Amino acid sequence: MIRSDQEVAPLPESPRTPRRSVSIGWSLASLLAAVILAGAFWPDRSRPEPVVKPDEPGKLRGTDVLVDVGREAFRAQLGYGWGPDEVHSGRSRAWIKRHEADVNISLQAGKPYTLWLLAQPFLIKDKFQNIGLFVNGQFLGSSPCAYEDSWQWHRFDVPAAQVKADTRIIIRLGYVRKSPGSSHKQGLLVDKIVLRPNP
Repeated sequence: MIRSDQEVAPLPESPRTPRRSVSIGWSLASLLAAVILAGAFWPDRSRPEPVVKPDEPGKLRGTDVLVDVGREAFRAQLGYGWGPDEVHSGRSRAWIKRHEADVNISLQAGKPYTLWLLAQPFLIKDKFQNIGLFVNGQFLGSSPCAYEDSWQWHRFDVPAAQVKADTRIIIRLGYVRKSPGSSHKQGLLVDKIVLRPNP
């Protein structure tokens, strides 16, 4: 029995409702932030993203064969399908304006090479540019362009059996289209072609 003059210890307080709501509020905020970040960085699955090989030639070597597209000194090596030479921001380049474009080049016959092509696609809605490569009449493969208005490297292996002293390279495109406000067709803007002999 408790006397009237005896102090009674207060009961422990129950968890406060505001604290619980603050905890829930932070959880919802974290969840919302995660959803926003996922939407910003998760790839768009409605359109497949082609893989562009990251391999680049790096610094040119003494044995490399270079076609510096867009420079007058290399114009004689460009055949059918090329537009005029252009220079923009110090970078020489030329458009491929047909479905096929020829490049004539001197190589060491019977030696395998690695070919790199630095190019930028002409973008059209809902379509990926594709680059096919033929060397002396033999199809060697294709490389899709990423759907980006940027310079991209494309790598191809050229077997020794396809290499002659006078080698003809054909670049075949998936599409060419007229640019807005122009009657000229464009498909691929090319900066350079590098061929490196393999050991």
